[in-house]
Amino acid sequence: MKHYSNISINAATFDSHPNGDYKAFRYNKIVDDAVTPPNGGAASRVDFNGDGKVDIAGKFSDGQLLMWAGNGNGTVSTSGYSLVPSGNFGSVSDLVAADFNGDGKTDVAGRFSDGQLLMWAGNGNGTVSASGYAMWPGTGFGAVSGLLAADFNGDGKVDIAGKTSNGQLLMWPGNGNGTVNGAAGTNMFASGNLGSVTDLVAADFNKDGKVDVAGKFSDGQLLMWAGNGNGTVSASGFSMLASGNFAAVSDLVAGDFNNDGKVDIAGKFSDGQLLMWTGNGNGTVSTSGYSMLASGNFAAVSDLI
Repeated sequence: MKHYSNISINAATFDSHPNGDYKAFRYNKIVDDAVTPPNGGAASRVDFNGDGKVDIAGKFSDGQLLMWAGNGNGTVSTSGYSLVPSGNFGSVSDLVAADFNGDGKTDVAGRFSDGQLLMWAGNGNGTVSASGYAMWPGTGFGAVSGLLAADFNGDGKVDIAGKTSNGQLLMWPGNGNGTVNGAAGTNMFASGNLGSVTDLVAADFNKDGKVDVAGKFSDGQLLMWAGNGNGTVSASGFSMLASGNFAAVSDLVAGDFNNDGKVDIAGKFSDGQLLMWTGNGNGTVSTSGYSMLASGNFAAVSDLI
């Protein structure tokens, strides 16, 4: 093989052959590395209006479901507007949001007291459909609380998990079409349980590409159970806080609110403050939180999404 140096790519000829005879080809056996989207997958991102920023939604006691648009800097808009053009969510609890049907728009799911699990399809413009349809063929979610939505088993479809009264954390695999597997949920714990844990949230807190679960104890501890990427989590949790506690915080939500590539945690105080604790990207959050609202408050808002 001949070796040439100091020859311009713009030369008329290479080795007496016209330059125009040469064509570039890409070797087609090269496989690019897979890129894992942040926050446990793009489908789990709560972006109702499609602007690429994480929003927060919540329910009022009269059944209104409002959304506060994220500003992408750790704050949200001072006023919320209705996600539902008609109807209300007065009898719906344990609300979660994600792209359940795979159309690239954020949907809302929630359960009724009779155990139905319904989904309201997102329109991609900050609203959802006026009527919901069943994600589950029966009424098996009556005893399940603290619903979570994320891709726990790594198949690219959003699953739903929830806690039973005996402390089990069960997962129902998503089918990618707005429904979940009709079989009984599978246990996400090899041992241990979440009986004394409240306000569960799910996301990739430690940036390993697997969805973790975090939750609060009544004494204010905030613990994280690392996801294994196969629909299970570690048997023991560890503290996400170097100091301080979450005893007075409720309605936890998780997302990359400040757009730094790390998952944060936000929550509400009884006086209506909405605070955010910045994620460090290693499974911990900052010791102090700061206000996400320039004005107004969330005192009358529950079931934050």
